[in-house]
Order: sequence, then C-alpha cells, then structure tokens
Amino acid sequence: MKTAKGTARILFIEDDPAVAHVVSQVLSQHYEVSSLSSCIFLPDRLRQYRPDLIILDIGLPWLNGFEICGDLRRDSLYRDVPILFLSALCSPEDIARGMKAGGDRYLTKPFDLEDLMAEVEGLLKTRR
Repeated sequence: MKTAKGTARILFIEDDPAVAHVVSQVLSQHYEVSSLSSCIFLPDRLRQYRPDLIILDIGLPWLNGFEICGDLRRDSLYRDVPILFLSALCSPEDIARGMKAGGDRYLTKPFDLEDLMAEVEGLLKTRR
C-alpha cells in the first residue's frame, strides 16, 4: 500500500524468529519492513528508518514492549507514530496496560494474518 510519501515503512520488533519471519514476509508484500529481535539497536534503527508504523511485541529481552512504547510516546519525534502491540499476553489487564502505555491497537497471539493486515492498513490510514 502506498501512502502520500510512497511505500509505508513498518518497524517490527519481535524476538520469536518464527513469528518475525512469517509476519515480515506477509507485510513485505505491501510495505517496506525492517525487523529487530530486541531493543538494543532500536534508537539507531528509529533514526535511520523513520517508520510510519511500529509493530511491537511485549515480551522482549532487556526492555518490555510497554516500556518501549512509553519511551516512544514521550519522544516528540515518535509520539505520533502508530504502535500496534502483537503479544501472547492476552488478559484484559495486559491489553489495558498496552493502551495506557500509548499503544493504538493490540492483537493477541495467535492471530490471523488477515486481521493483522487490516489493523496495519487502518493504522496507516490514520497516519496520512
């Protein structure tokens, strides 16, 4: 899908290699996708890549997705970048915590790839 600026850029942060591979393959059919398996290189990747959307796992090594989302929302450069949580944490409390941290949407694992694509398309439309 094209945005007004060209192909949308998605930064996907996921530590499960199988999930990262499948999701990256599906998304890359329509978008430019960059993946990270941890937050170690996140500041550099954000500066270099300038994502239009961030898909964020919660159970990451070093920092969890809630903390990363909160940090991004406090940064004026990334405050308005939509964030889609993609997590195995599926309790109502976890989902509420994700929204309170600044997430725009929350999908639980396992998820349907069509649902993921619909969420991505919807979030990118709101970014235009």
